[in-house]
Amino acid sequence: MSDRTAYAVTLTTDKLKIHAFLQRDPVYAAYAIGDLEDAMFGDTAWYLVEADGAARGLVLLYSGLEPPILLTMGEVDAVAAALATMPLPERMYMAA
Repeated sequence: MSDRTAYAVTLTTDKLKIHAFLQRDPVYAAYAIGDLEDAMFGDTAWYLVEADGAARGLVLLYSGLEPPILLTMGEVDAVAAALATMPLPERMYMAA
């Protein structure tokens, strides 16, 4: 992606969109897929990054543990756009 790409970062609860993106690499995303279950979903914040009508990145902040867990997935520039937009805790465990 070029520096001119306009990314739209959206906090989403749309499990179908989230699941579809996670299916791009289901082994890497196995724990995140589990976080779509109702028992875990309330502790999650999902940031979907779109550009040119397509999903380009996804960032999960799971706050059910201490420290919270941050999982990133997708194009580097798209993930960077999400991280620049979303509120982040002082400490976290990051999987990228």
